[in-house]
Amino acid sequence: MSSENPSTQTLKGHIVEFITQGMSKTHVEKEQQCICHWFQGWSFYQKQDFLQFLLDQAIPQNVETLFDAMGAMNVQDRPPSIFQCQLKLFGDWFSEWTDKERNDLMVWLAAADPAFMEKFNQEVEKAKQKQMGSA
Repeated sequence: MSSENPSTQTLKGHIVEFITQGMSKTHVEKEQQCICHWFQGWSFYQKQDFLQFLLDQAIPQNVETLFDAMGAMNVQDRPPSIFQCQLKLFGDWFSEWTDKERNDLMVWLAAADPAFMEKFNQEVEKAKQKQMGSA
């Protein structure tokens, strides 16, 4: 009997599945694998920025994205950071995915960082409540 909690076992199962699928992966699965790898290396603050970016992608009414905000701050005098490039790629990829492919990533994020997904779900609920209140 394992002493690991079920979410840790699930995450390890997802990681093993990602590694063992190798060349048989679709391009979307490869994109998701990249995002999962990046996510694991991001700091708490980068994950918070990603959370906002993910919300902007998931809830189209949130018009101002992280890149719009950074553009308003005139950060064009230096090249984008690796993190900014990762978010740009994520946004490009995510917009092309099916709902199932998006949900697959959400499942992985929930297993990798339950607190992150809890915060995401809370923010989605707030946005829904706000939309219902303004309708």
